[in-house]
Amino acid sequence: QQDAHVPPELFGSTSSSSAAIFHERQVWMNCGKHALNSLLGEHWATTELLTEVAQNLRREHAAAAGHDTLINPYHHWAGPWMGNWDIMVLCEALKLREMAVTQHVVFNQAAPE
Repeated sequence: QQDAHVPPELFGSTSSSSAAIFHERQVWMNCGKHALNSLLGEHWATTELLTEVAQNLRREHAAAAGHDTLINPYHHWAGPWMGNWDIMVLCEALKLREMAVTQHVVFNQAAPE
């Protein structure tokens, strides 16, 4: 059923000339994984890939801090299958596709400090 507030072109078309919109059903707390795949329009980011990225970040963090942590701070404490990926995992994963996240800060000149 179509929402009256959503333009019909967002629902895709039965026409063979238009591409279908990629969508993954939400599983556990894998919002980040699903967001990456939606951004790329394909099933690219997997739990295995994001786990590898999180492990690399953990190793880098441990080397810089001089010690490791009991749990990996880059995914859910129950394990990577649960999801809840740290934003750094998503940013590092995008680098594998030669993409980057940039921050745009806009200040309101009229706002008091």
